[in-house]
Amino acid sequence: MVKRELSMLFFIFRTQTILICLPFLVYTFACLGNYYGYFNGLEFMVFVGFWIHVFPAVAVTYQIGSLRQQELFISLPLSSVRYGLIYPCFLSVLYGSFYETALLICINSNNGFAKTADMAVNSFPSFLLVFFLTVTLVSLFKNSAIGLCLTLFYVFFGLFTGGAGQGPFYLMQWYRPKINTDVNDFVIVQYAAVIVLCVLHILFVKYRHRFYLLKIT
Repeated sequence: MVKRELSMLFFIFRTQTILICLPFLVYTFACLGNYYGYFNGLEFMVFVGFWIHVFPAVAVTYQIGSLRQQELFISLPLSSVRYGLIYPCFLSVLYGSFYETALLICINSNNGFAKTADMAVNSFPSFLLVFFLTVTLVSLFKNSAIGLCLTLFYVFFGLFTGGAGQGPFYLMQWYRPKINTDVNDFVIVQYAAVIVLCVLHILFVKYRHRFYLLKIT
C-alpha cells in the first residue's frame, strides 16, 4: 500500500513538476536573498511564500480540477480517502514543514526567540487552512482556476483589509494581529476549520458524481 501511495505521489510530481517545485524555489530564493542581504527574507516569506503553496494544492487535485479530465475523474472508481485525505495531508504537512524552516531561517535575530517561536507555531494552522481551502474549493467546483482564484482573493482580501469580516479566520493573524488580539487567539479555531475542510474535501471527492456546480465540458 505504501509503495502504491508513493508511486501516485511520484506521478503527481512528474506530471505537475512546476506547480510542485514552485514553493521550494521561492523558499530557497527567500533564504538566499536574506542571507546575502539583498532584501528582507522574512517579509518575502510572509507576503509571497505564505500563499505560494496554493499551486501544489492545485496540483494534488489536478484530476478533479482539470477541464480535460473532469468526466474521466467523475466516472472512475477512485478512493476518496487517498485523494481526499492522504495526499492532501501529506503534501500540506510537507510544505508546511519546509515553510516553517525557511521562515525561521529568515527571521531577523532582533525579533527575539519568543516572537520567533510564536510566528513558527501560529503560522502553521494558517498555512494548512490556505492549503485545504484550495483543495476543497477545487473539489467543490471541479475547476482548478476557480479554486485557486477564490483562495487567493480570500488571502489578499484579509491581507489588505487587516482581516475585516474574516473573524477568527484572518490568515495573517500570526504576523500582523488584529487590534486588541493576541497572535495565539485564532489558532484552535483555524485548526478546527482545517479539520472541517478536510472532511468536506473527502465528501466532495467521494460524491463527486452527484453534484455539478459548473457545466461539465
